[in-house]
Amino acid sequence: MKHITIITGGESDERVISLQSAKGVHDVLVEKGYDVTQYCFPEEMRQFVAESTQYDFVRVMVHGV
Repeated sequence: MKHITIITGGESDERVISLQSAKGVHDVLVEKGYDVTQYCFPEEMRQFVAESTQYDFVRVMVHGV
């Protein structure tokens, strides 16, 4: 099984859209049987970096950097 990571959030006015988009992608991937982890930028970036060797694929969904 592939482990997919989604990075979401951001510090712009589009943060809410990023979170909504990431939730939709997360839900579909889980439904398809993938192991999915989500990290919210910038709060969880240290954790993401510390755990980065565990991922097969990373999808960045930060809007309006």
